[in-house]
Amino acid sequence: MLFLYNSTIAHRILSKYLTSSQQTLLGKQGVRDGEHFLLLRPKKYDVRRYDISFSDISMDQSYAIIGKIRSVSKRQIRRNLTVFSAMLMTKTDQIPIVWFNQKYLIEKLKHDPFVIANGKLDASQLSPAFQVSNFEVCSSFKVAGDGQIFPAYPDIKGVSNKVLVGIVKELLSTSDIVDLIPKELRDQEGLLSIKDALMAFHFPLNQRSLDDALKRLSFDEVFKYMYPRRDRHQKNKTTRSSVSISSDTALVQSYVNALPYALTHAQARVWSNICSDFQSNRSVFRLIQGDVGSGKTDIAILSLLACVSSGYKSAMLVPTEILAEQHYLKLLDRCSSLGVRICLLKGKQRKKERAEVLDALKSDGPLIVVGTHALVQDSVDIVKLGLVVIDEQHRFGVFQRQTLIEKSTIPPHCLFMSATPIPRSLMLTHYGDLDHDVIDEMPPGRLAAKTYFGKIQRLGQVHEFIRLALTSGRQAYVVYPLIEESEHLESLQAAVDGFEALQQVFLDCRVGLLHGQMSNDDKQRVMALFKANEIQLLVSTTVIEVGVDVPNATIMVIMNAERFGLSQLHQLRGRVGRGKDQAHCFLVADPKSVESRQRIKAMLNTTNGFELAEEDLKIRGPGNLLGTQQSGEIVFAFANLSNKPLIQRVVQCCDLVLKNPDRYRDIYDYFLQQSAVQAELLN
Repeated sequence: MLFLYNSTIAHRILSKYLTSSQQTLLGKQGVRDGEHFLLLRPKKYDVRRYDISFSDISMDQSYAIIGKIRSVSKRQIRRNLTVFSAMLMTKTDQIPIVWFNQKYLIEKLKHDPFVIANGKLDASQLSPAFQVSNFEVCSSFKVAGDGQIFPAYPDIKGVSNKVLVGIVKELLSTSDIVDLIPKELRDQEGLLSIKDALMAFHFPLNQRSLDDALKRLSFDEVFKYMYPRRDRHQKNKTTRSSVSISSDTALVQSYVNALPYALTHAQARVWSNICSDFQSNRSVFRLIQGDVGSGKTDIAILSLLACVSSGYKSAMLVPTEILAEQHYLKLLDRCSSLGVRICLLKGKQRKKERAEVLDALKSDGPLIVVGTHALVQDSVDIVKLGLVVIDEQHRFGVFQRQTLIEKSTIPPHCLFMSATPIPRSLMLTHYGDLDHDVIDEMPPGRLAAKTYFGKIQRLGQVHEFIRLALTSGRQAYVVYPLIEESEHLESLQAAVDGFEALQQVFLDCRVGLLHGQMSNDDKQRVMALFKANEIQLLVSTTVIEVGVDVPNATIMVIMNAERFGLSQLHQLRGRVGRGKDQAHCFLVADPKSVESRQRIKAMLNTTNGFELAEEDLKIRGPGNLLGTQQSGEIVFAFANLSNKPLIQRVVQCCDLVLKNPDRYRDIYDYFLQQSAVQAELLN
């Protein structure tokens, strides 16, 4: 957190309350110094009550009741179980209580002290009673704290909650706690001082004071995590040298003039931002997000051409051979007449053809290479690589992306393209490690696909809907999650079985089959037949998730949709609606888990890829921003990283401190010192 405290005083307080063995025990659980105790999160809060009667106590709710013990008796149930019974005298009533095996308490209770009895109502016996989980003996009624809210910390063997409360109270009252966030910034963000926040965190007056405390602690946690990343990003913008690319070239203009349509306003805005990056000679590291069909490919081609016309090679990395072939053919069609050399590198390629491409990549001449994962192999050297475009970037691992980027001695410019960014990439844009643009406008005439949910029992109605579309000359996809039946997923209908069944349902239409285990030639043949409308219904696995563009296909049926991630579902839905006719997507599913129901609901609620990415972030977590994990939770004690307004506010405050170091000297120097300590540890 963003505060400093007197460690000498804190050490003295810990030594007062804890033996060395207790400190060792706490240290094994990550509680070692004053800061750890100040940030030890209570598992719950108890309101201590003296004015309470037995009739006020509800089932399944914890209570902290102040009273005096009377009429203690004990019963030996068996050798290792003793039940103690008594009456707890409160201000208004006497409450029957029971507890087990705590013989040592008898001596403490015989002088009728005030106690705080923590526990719940047990109504399983003939005579209901308040079952005590633990007692705290108090010297006076005032010490017991009637009406006060007290923390109940996680159970730590050998250290009572009373001791933990005492340590925290004394740390807050006697330690010198210095707030690193200046009052001006706190007032601007509506934040408590750190000492007030810590006091309200441990001993809140009410729910509002606790919420205010958590707001401050969440802000500190995100700020401390984000500041070095914002610092690094700002420095990269100004110091990270890259190749010089001119976007205002005859080659780029020739391509724009040859397009049969004008760029949308959104495309023009994104291209203008990239051009500004090129012209400012700062390194481009940008995520371009846009729904399928929004025109990301045009932006990619313009960037590739700008790089080539500036004398460098440019590379486009794509996840599948089908998509690589499609991009390669599109580039040949649009750019070969402009005198640009286009190469294709993929896994299944003739030896001679592959050797020619590898030689071309080692030469000094500019060119565009489109490739699959084959591009990131160690045997591939790319001389004068100026730009890397990674299409459908959510399909690549972090190491794969980084390997391609590091093939150049001078860091190349990088563009990441995706219709649905993975949570990790989405969080990087929130954090500022990536610039990002959104192509939020579709070409004129495009209609968003209508999405429906249906169970397998109603599949016959979906078939009738498909039949009507095929009769009118349209085409359809049916996608399955597996190629063949799996003994581990017996409930899933395999694509091969589905293909055979649908041939019997649609006897008057030609049904095709496409999956990843087919040879590349067979896949290309099936796709060519589908594009030519010689196949009306295509049964497929997720091999068609990206890169397939058949405007006449208007229906997408996704079988066992609960088995797909949001990114896959959105990409599959994007295979239809690429023409001017209304498209329809059917999610046939039986979602049983909370997460799968959330994904289905998200697909029904929106066709916006960025909104789906936000929802994916909430469902899956952001991943490890410092490592390679694509999803999963970053373990934060206070902050919720799906709280986008919080992220944005903290980004702005980090930038404010970085731009005004003299004005915010304490916090600036703190992070400078932290950076120096980390550098020393690394060395």
